[in-house]
Amino acid sequence: MKRYLQIIALFVMVIGIFLIGKKVGSHNTSEKLDKLFFESFISLVATDVKGKVELLELIKSGNCTKAHERIESYLDIGLADIAVYVNMRPIKPDSNVIEAISLAKKYREKYPGHRVNNVIENSVNKTLDYVKTK
Repeated sequence: MKRYLQIIALFVMVIGIFLIGKKVGSHNTSEKLDKLFFESFISLVATDVKGKVELLELIKSGNCTKAHERIESYLDIGLADIAVYVNMRPIKPDSNVIEAISLAKKYREKYPGHRVNNVIENSVNKTLDYVKTK
């Protein structure tokens, strides 16, 4: 009987150690992932700020044609980024995403002629084709 109680106590102790380790490990992993996500996100924000300053400089210097080209390119990059969302085939599409794609598609239909970079052309087209315009 004493041997039986020792085995049960050992089993309970092992399970307890496992659960504590799992809790501590998942907490540490979660903190690391949160930090990694934040660092990636803040880098994107910094890149966006630099791009806007560049555009403002181009506009202030009267180089509106170059500023227009840059904005078109930034639009392409945004549409290519949205292609990841489009490829996921969301069950309930986000109305904000649909609205953004629709606006971009209407703009491109209204002002054709912009040539999308070959590297991201398929992603941009797939994103624009995700919505129907009237």
